[in-house]
Amino acid sequence: MLIDGPVGNLEIECSDNRGQDTAAILCHPHPRYGGSMDDLVLAEARACCEKSGISDVRFNFRGVGASEGRHDSSDADHNGELEDLKAVLSWIRTEFRAERIIGIGYSFGSFIINRGDQLNLFDRAIGSKTVIFFLSIVSKPESLKSPSSLVTVSYTHL
Repeated sequence: MLIDGPVGNLEIECSDNRGQDTAAILCHPHPRYGGSMDDLVLAEARACCEKSGISDVRFNFRGVGASEGRHDSSDADHNGELEDLKAVLSWIRTEFRAERIIGIGYSFGSFIINRGDQLNLFDRAIGSKTVIFFLSIVSKPESLKSPSSLVTVSYTHL
């Protein structure tokens, strides 16, 4: 499915179980190194969401898959991908109407989720938590701003 993004369409896939109290946005590894929403680690995270009754949305950042635009590797803060996150969060709030939205990111995706958390993109007023998968060191855990669950995982076999 395609939704409007800041520089064109963004490709997303979402679970069929809309209407849950909690929805998760899943962010993929770095586009420059082949990261996409079809990543196996995100597939595992998505399966966990499904088993837990959590709606989920995964998407491709700009320039990946059918998402329009291009990744700008010269932007160290990755503001373009942050704008993509904002667009998908807005879509989730409208379409899913979940009471709480959590973020799940793998590697580069966790960096973008953390940046969004620092900018108050997640709804602290309704008690949401940001869940971040740190599979590589992308930022210091003490930089997390909201009430957060920090999940450190390592996969030796998928």
